[in-house]
Amino acid sequence: MAGEVSWNNLPSVILNEVFSYLSHNDKVRASSTCKNWRLALSHPRCWRKVHFVIKPSDKSNNIERTRYLVDFAARKLHHASVTFDSMDVVCVQETSNVVESLSENSNLRRLFFKPSNCSLVCPGEQDDWPKYVERHFGKPLISAVKKSHHLEMLSLGCLEELVSSHAKPLLENIAHKHGSSITVLGLASIKDYPDDYFITDLNITLLKPLKHLQILSLDYCHVNDNLLYILSDSCRLTRLVVHVHGIMEEHPGTTEAAWTTLTRNLPNCGLRLTLIHSYDGVDVLHSKILKRAMPLTHLKVFFCEKLNVEAVNQLSFYS
Repeated sequence: MAGEVSWNNLPSVILNEVFSYLSHNDKVRASSTCKNWRLALSHPRCWRKVHFVIKPSDKSNNIERTRYLVDFAARKLHHASVTFDSMDVVCVQETSNVVESLSENSNLRRLFFKPSNCSLVCPGEQDDWPKYVERHFGKPLISAVKKSHHLEMLSLGCLEELVSSHAKPLLENIAHKHGSSITVLGLASIKDYPDDYFITDLNITLLKPLKHLQILSLDYCHVNDNLLYILSDSCRLTRLVVHVHGIMEEHPGTTEAAWTTLTRNLPNCGLRLTLIHSYDGVDVLHSKILKRAMPLTHLKVFFCEKLNVEAVNQLSFYS
């Protein structure tokens, strides 16, 4: 019958509304139904939020699905999260393809990495891994930050290689372009070898323009009174996450006065302190790290080989 409406020729505005209720996998299946549906699913509205999952199990189908999502959505989406096996070379390569595609997306607002491990196992010889990370992760990430019109959230997933070599240029570009929009910034790392690692030369004064920052994660090596005063005066922080690894002798620590200022100016801010492989940190937890004025809400200790009883006793007297 002339003019009859069926599922394969519904107006795209109706199809887009229907597709908005589907999961990513169902959208992929729907796109193979007919040409009209595939064209409708190419609309950016259908791919505003995508969670890429790249794991070794069922690797061929998993990677094929990821590549399809990259081709279909990476340059259109607003929110992206990438869960991947960072100890599998093929998964790391596919993740780098996702990052490189996202680098061309001006609509990107949120990006979260969720690796299986704190390190990346890259193709080639281990001595060449830093160059691979620079080329396939670092530069595309910086390009993505520059390209984005309105970046709101970024987390590097505690990946040591990314944080150590690219936290500085990423923060520089975020401060320059996204000071009024960024609300979540994850720059903390997890170190495999806390007694031997590279310390990023992070310019914490670049946090000043981030007026709407609500959640920040950093390594303890960057935490000092200057940082606390900057945060107290500059942003709307509700959560500060600090990862403690090795303790450098020259690290100045923090003072009660600085923490008092932060808690007074940011009464809703909570501190989450995590010690990871921190054999030195657990020894001086009570004497150098903990302060009564800290707005401490969480204290976690992982793989530190011992319990600091004095620190536990000290915490029991804090209100």
